[in-house]
Amino acid sequence: MLTFAMTVKQTLKAGTTVFNLSVGSSDSGVQIYVIEDLNKGMSVTNNAEYVILKIADCTGDIPDGSVVVYKDSEGVYDQLLVTGGRFCGFKLLGAASVDKAVYIAVHAGA
Repeated sequence: MLTFAMTVKQTLKAGTTVFNLSVGSSDSGVQIYVIEDLNKGMSVTNNAEYVILKIADCTGDIPDGSVVVYKDSEGVYDQLLVTGGRFCGFKLLGAASVDKAVYIAVHAGA
């Protein structure tokens, strides 16, 4: 069983993309970022590179090995891949809940 605690929640804007960000960590020490697309302006999916840069601006660079999941405008959770603090791709998780998305992403990286 995976447990994780989210400790920071804020609303951010990257260009025209507006999103909620929660940051926390798993019981195993994995840093977790959860992004929720608020369906205002450009989507997180279409503006992922800038969204990651905005998060780094506000919280510091995202460390390698971190999990970044996002709820898209359709309500599905997928993963943004980040290396060296930069967006480098997508991973389809197709999860219906944040708990399931984080579980899949953490265990895929183990």
